[in-house]
Amino acid sequence: MVRILSILPGVVGVLCVVLLLGSLTGISLPEERSAIDMVPCEFEDPELCLIAMTGDNISPPLIFGILNIDLQITWSESDDAWFAVVESEAAIICPPDEETLLTDCTVKDVEDYIIVGGSDEIDGEVNWNIKTDDYRIISGGREGADIGDQ
Repeated sequence: MVRILSILPGVVGVLCVVLLLGSLTGISLPEERSAIDMVPCEFEDPELCLIAMTGDNISPPLIFGILNIDLQITWSESDDAWFAVVESEAAIICPPDEETLLTDCTVKDVEDYIIVGGSDEIDGEVNWNIKTDDYRIISGGREGADIGDQ
């Protein structure tokens, strides 16, 4: 019993060193791509255009609460469209249509719920530190974006 107890601090020390090295180097996952439909916009001001919203909440696992996860999101059509991550409560005031996922709202209606992104993001890149809250994704078109641009 004494031998086991004398080895235990060494095992715990090795485990701590492994965790320390793992946290210093970080983990990079492979790139994953998803397609988001662009919403047509016929106005010069993107804040006048209707937005689309995901139909379901995005619910990250509870373990994300203790992890520091930075998500880098890029999109190639930043000249024609924008997107944002919003709190799930935005769906209460702007529920998406079940078929088209379009809402009857503009970005101004949900601007208090935007976490990252939005119509003012023009460089095509968003960095998001994801937590355990429920989220939704919204998207909208910029001036002149139409269905043919998708």
